[in-house]
Parts: sequence; structure tokens; C-alpha cells
Amino acid sequence: MRAPITLGHSCLPAKLLIVTVVAILTYAISYVLIRTISRYREYAADRGSALITGAPEYLMSALQKISSQMTLIPNRDLREVEGMSAFFIVSPRIKSALGELFMDHPPIEKRLAALSEIAREMGRPVA
Repeated sequence: MRAPITLGHSCLPAKLLIVTVVAILTYAISYVLIRTISRYREYAADRGSALITGAPEYLMSALQKISSQMTLIPNRDLREVEGMSAFFIVSPRIKSALGELFMDHPPIEKRLAALSEIAREMGRPVA
């Protein structure tokens, strides 16, 4: 008669820990990669629209109008509650430092700089 098959219970917690760590790392890397691809697509969309219309300055003007209107929307400043940062999941200081890495759209300033470069390439320099 055969002996019953048993799982190595002493190795189970270590294997579970390894699987959990690998899953968390995979999620974190994929999250950053998805955001990076999204920013790349925004740049590509800006470039494509500038080339199709032949007038990147119009897109630049629209982006500037949108960004200036965004400042009119009231938004609570996280620095006001920095004393309570221990209760946040992500500290406001870290959030601002790593903000661009986790953004799904590039900052307006960088988009405007890229469009300005496209305008120069097209022979339509923008001030």
C-alpha cells in the first residue's frame, strides 16, 4: 500500500510570499507602462493633429485655453493638509515628486513644447 501524498507545508508560506511579491511587482510595472503608453499616445495624437491641420499653433492655442480654464476650477491644495499626511495612502510630497510618472496625460507645458518643435519643423515658428 502506498503512503498518502502530502504537500510540503513548510514550503507553502514561502511559495505564497513569492507569488504575492511577483504579482505586486507585475501590477506596479504594468501600471507605469500603461501610463507611459498613454502619454506617448497623447503626444502622437498632438503630432498627428498638427500635421493633418497644418497649423500646430491652433492646437497650442486650444491647449492654452483649456489649461487656463482649468485654473478657474477650485481645487483644494494638498499642502493645506500636509500635517495629516500620515493618514494618506500616498504622501502629498511623494505624489508631487512622482506625479508625472503616474500621469496618463503629459503636462501641458511639455505638450506645448512638443507642438512648438513640430511648428518649427513645418517652417511655422511660434513665439
